Amino acid sequence: MKAEPVNHVSALTGRIISDTESCEEEMTYDELAISYYDLIAKNTELTQRVEEQVKEIAQLQDERFDNLAHISELNDELSKLNSQLEHMKEHVGMMTVYSMFKHSKEHQTKKKPNSWVCDHCKGKGHIRPY
Repeated sequence: MKAEPVNHVSALTGRIISDTESCEEEMTYDELAISYYDLIAKNTELTQRVEEQVKEIAQLQDERFDNLAHISELNDELSKLNSQLEHMKEHVGMMTVYSMFKHSKEHQTKKKPNSWVCDHCKGKGHIRPY
């Protein structure tokens, strides 16, 4: 158990070295304070950015949820319209078959006239069918 606090203490007593200064110089208290306040300012700025991003993410997730709901509604409407279209296709198909049947029945029941009428003299019998 003694090894754990020793490691912890040695980590807390490490040196802070600036990138711009040489490794052999130690920072003064004032330099540390300035560096600390600079880091606090940078942390505050980054925290604000993160908060803005969190709000934007929440807004985008809400928009995504609304869009998915709208897509679902449109898919339901599309399914309904496709079903109606198939029903109409069947209905039109049945009507086409019925009209063709009715048309063929009309041809079967109509008799062609036995005598042809001349357009010129309106006389019957002297014109032969083609």
